[in-house]
Amino acid sequence: MKLETAEGVEEFDLQNPQCVQYPFIQTMVNALLGKGECASNGRTAMRTAYVMDVALQNYYGSREDAFWQRESEWGAKR
Repeated sequence: MKLETAEGVEEFDLQNPQCVQYPFIQTMVNALLGKGECASNGRTAMRTAYVMDVALQNYYGSREDAFWQRESEWGAKR
């Protein structure tokens, strides 16, 4: 990755990240196997989905339709 600022250019050799979802997936699997509890539930999932929709609305537009079929409109200034 290259970072260009007024002070100059800085390059970073970044490795591909570990799967960031892994800890949550493992917690959920453990809960399903009766080996623990998962703090996430339907209510927290709905809240997360709402926050993501609001955060990405200016990029994707509404998700009320098949937004994945209008990729050419993504990122258009709204």
